Amino acid sequence: MKGSAEFIDLEKGFSSVPNSRMKGSGIYALYDDYGLYYVGLSNRSLRSRIRRHTRDRHKNKWTRFSWYRIPRIDHVKDIESILLRIINPKGNRVKGKFRRRMCR
Repeated sequence: MKGSAEFIDLEKGFSSVPNSRMKGSGIYALYDDYGLYYVGLSNRSLRSRIRRHTRDRHKNKWTRFSWYRIPRIDHVKDIESILLRIINPKGNRVKGKFRRRMCR
């Protein structure tokens, strides 16, 4: 798993992170002045997904972010759901749903 080692300030922007590092599936976290604000996932581009939050209902509610690329896309949703259920960030509306697995 690759990701940011530290928080990245929104003011520094995405230029501080090479685009190639933020491609692919993974989990990201948005932080406000008090701590963790929101946890999300991306199945394609972490950079695009985080950037979208600068224009949606989360606009101006966070100032830093961190991200973690997860190579196996089939694990991303379950990891996000676990984090949401344990941490319960104030910016998330959904509390995390697990995929239903079929037994064979």
